Parts: sequence; C-alpha cells; structure tokens
Amino acid sequence: MLRVLICSERDLRPELAGTLIGRQGIEVYRVEKFSDARLVGSSLGVQVILVDRELPETAAFIRRLRKEPATQKRSIAVLARGSTRNSDLELLAAGANAIFRLPPDEGWDERFSKLLKVPERQQARIVVHVEV
Repeated sequence: MLRVLICSERDLRPELAGTLIGRQGIEVYRVEKFSDARLVGSSLGVQVILVDRELPETAAFIRRLRKEPATQKRSIAVLARGSTRNSDLELLAAGANAIFRLPPDEGWDERFSKLLKVPERQQARIVVHVEV
C-alpha cells in the first residue's frame, strides 16, 4: 500500500484525481502544518510527500522535513501551478527531489513512478586526509 502525504492549505485531490494518486490502493493524507506533517509521517509511514508551492515559506517547510528523522529519507516533490519561478531552484536546494506541475500533464504518472524509486537519502561521512 502506497501512502502519500500532501502538504497544502487546500484539498488538491480533485486536481490529482486523474493521476496515480487518485487510484485504488493508494492512501492519501493531507495536512496544512509542519507539526501535522511530522506526526503523519512518523505514525503512518508515508513513502512520498507532496508539498504545495503555495504554502507559506515552502523552502523552510522542506528543510524541516529533511531534518526530521521520520521524514528525512522520504521522497519529496513540490506541486506547482503555473510557470517556473526563480524560487523553484531554492526548493530543490532545500531538499525536494522534483517539481510537478499542476494541472498534471501527459508524463505526470511516469515521473511520479520514478519518484517512488528514488533511493532513500542516507547521511554519510567521508574521511579525508590532506597533506599540507
């Protein structure tokens, strides 16, 4: 069972109804605040987090998701209406794996399927010795 968390101030399920997210066998949860995202992410074990670009301080929201143990290794995508913005690069730098345009286009489901296969993020340390 795939569990998807949508972080948005409005219900985006009608906009996503024609995509994989609207299909049987996928549980969709919606929250508006980070505290709720942390709770749902840890208690229900969501695999994918979709963040609405229209949320206030979206980049900070994504950075907090990446720092939270329950959600830091999950795939995170931004749902964006309209054209590309300069802030989209900031969202990717904050930790988003991808940006999905709304309304969904023809390749939306294929790109979403690839998002499901993104390896979990792991923190690693590399020991480096530099002679001076």
